[in-house]
Amino acid sequence: MMSSGISAYLGKNFSLFGGPGAYTWAGAVTINKNKDWITSFQKMSFGKKSKSLMMDSESYFGYSVGAFVLGHRTFYLASAPRNNYIGQVLIFEMDQCGSITVQGDVNGEQFGSYFGAELCVVDVEGDGNSDLLLVSAPLFHIRGDEGRVYVYSFQQNTFGSPSNKGSWQLHQILAGHPGEAWSRFGSAITELADLNGDGLCEVAVGAPYEKDHTGAVYIFHGRPGGLHTTPKQRILAMEIDGSLRHFGRTVYGKLDLNEDYLPDISIGSHGYAVILSRNHCREKLTARQCQESSQPSPGKCGKCADINSHSPLRVNGSFSLGESFNHLNPKFPCAMLGDDVNLHFEAKLEFGKNCFKSSRCLDDLRLKVRAMGDNIILGFNNTLALEIMLENSGEDSYSPRLRMTFPHNLNYKRIVQKSGQVRCLPNEESGKVLECIIGSWIMKSRTMVKFCVEFETTNVHQTTRILTIDTIVTRFVCLERVYVEQSL
Repeated sequence: MMSSGISAYLGKNFSLFGGPGAYTWAGAVTINKNKDWITSFQKMSFGKKSKSLMMDSESYFGYSVGAFVLGHRTFYLASAPRNNYIGQVLIFEMDQCGSITVQGDVNGEQFGSYFGAELCVVDVEGDGNSDLLLVSAPLFHIRGDEGRVYVYSFQQNTFGSPSNKGSWQLHQILAGHPGEAWSRFGSAITELADLNGDGLCEVAVGAPYEKDHTGAVYIFHGRPGGLHTTPKQRILAMEIDGSLRHFGRTVYGKLDLNEDYLPDISIGSHGYAVILSRNHCREKLTARQCQESSQPSPGKCGKCADINSHSPLRVNGSFSLGESFNHLNPKFPCAMLGDDVNLHFEAKLEFGKNCFKSSRCLDDLRLKVRAMGDNIILGFNNTLALEIMLENSGEDSYSPRLRMTFPHNLNYKRIVQKSGQVRCLPNEESGKVLECIIGSWIMKSRTMVKFCVEFETTNVHQTTRILTIDTIVTRFVCLERVYVEQSL
């Protein structure tokens, strides 16, 4: 009547055996840490007689067992799906002397849901430490026996204290197809090996009563810190063989059964065992291709924008794989987008800059302005010439500009270039202002530009003693005032 072995878990140096029929179906669990498990059966079993584990009769304690590892510590799990009519999972630890201490518990939320029917501990990242505890409630009901799987995460900083049982946190809830009311989702759960090559483990959940008792198996992919709650695959029994019944009542997927170096999935069915093999390798391909077209697409709007040579261009885009690609040739499988592919992108395009660090160049612009001649004799020499010399002793300078503000009684005449490239235009809207662009948007490092700016002095009155011209260079701002004395 003890029903020992109805559930079992085999660890590296221990084994667990559940006996839900012990003590009038209150249940018990056997822990074996020795080779002679028969000798240790009575010494290490516990159940209703343990003061720390007071189970009601017909609680079925030991219905499912498991274990998880955190560092050097091993914690044991045992479920009682009928305890208090809502189900319970106990977490306990045994020291070297064989003393057992309950470290925590997790309880169901609905009467008759059979919370704890299946336990599954998942090491998502494969580092040897357990990350998630999955507890099934296959009889969870809304319209029928839909079933659920509860995913609990673990707070390592508080676990291990007998006085603190709040270390388990409900992290996620997995469910089957919303249109299936009698699937009993969660009748079987197992951790799978990495199926998609992302380095994270997957989980398979059986729903043996789905589709009129033919059954189905759901595959949930792992992600850092948890699972994707949307199943990546839904494997229906009717798509494999119409004669299968209760497909998904048991699931296991860590062994390579056909020696192809790929993990296979074994799925139990009524009278059959189905093995799903992954025969095709998965290659992750990232294609980068730019296309040019002279024909614009009809029905799309365009937008013009002003850009310059030093401001980065921000590009946003998205892409998708057309549905028609899946029907090109039904005989051959087509490429598909991975579930981890980002369909939206944002990029910043910058013009290449000859800078030592980052994208900001440290130029060093030095400006010198000199009047050509000491005096201007009105009526004899009606031209005022200024020699401008701009030198860059630092890194490349982008879009350097020179701005000269001159009095109203001077008129801009022309520029005379001596070295380098300069373009100057008067800006009458801003008053007497001359704006010059140095170079072809870029002034290279260790280069110099020299030119002369000529003004007409025909409107200068004889009483004028001083003419003030302000010269400013952007990027490295340099302000220099030039005083020209007029002789009487």
